Amino acid sequence: MEGLATEDLATLPLGSRCTLLRGAVRGDAAAAAFSTLASELPWTTETDEFGLHDRKTAYFGDADCVFAFCGLALSPRPWTPALLRLRALVEEACGLAPGALTACLANNYPDGEGHIPWHHDEVRAHGQLRAVASLSLGAPRLFRIRR
Repeated sequence: MEGLATEDLATLPLGSRCTLLRGAVRGDAAAAAFSTLASELPWTTETDEFGLHDRKTAYFGDADCVFAFCGLALSPRPWTPALLRLRALVEEACGLAPGALTACLANNYPDGEGHIPWHHDEVRAHGQLRAVASLSLGAPRLFRIRR
């Protein structure tokens, strides 16, 4: 994609890598996507074995992509048109084939609050490539990775 800034952040075990891509969704398009998702997704606040989450979530994906973590199992809702557009943009930015990203856990954090504690992603739901992409559309947030 033209104008995309790429920064390799880490090479992880088993050939995994972490790369920051800036500019996949920009300006007015990012604001419009944020507004659409904030108003149209069926947000819920989940409770897992650690307690009530401090964020709202909505889970979407391919039919066979049940997402299980911390005693919670989420069955995917069908992709919305807005999420399909963002999926295609992220796949293109990451150099992935169409359909490589198999699910989307949308997180909606209170302004300046909320977080996800240290964890590892449940990759069984992430297709053969086991690709995990994170797209941020709202305010800047700290995103930490540890080995």
